[in-house]
Amino acid sequence: MNLPLEIYDLLERRLGRDDAMAVAKSIEASLTHIEERSREMAVQRKIEAKEELRIELRSERGCQDFCVRGLP
Repeated sequence: MNLPLEIYDLLERRLGRDDAMAVAKSIEASLTHIEERSREMAVQRKIEAKEELRIELRSERGCQDFCVRGLP
């Protein structure tokens, strides 16, 4: 992920060119890591939600079968 030019310009004015470049690279690396982790978490949540729905569906089917057939 790239920082907007305005942010880099501000860093450069405050810190100087070399330090601004180092800080910008660190910020970009951090944002990229956050982005990747967010994607991983979203995928994991989808998997968990899918499994919960699958369990609930099985439970509902079992209940329907029981209600239709009645007690043995």
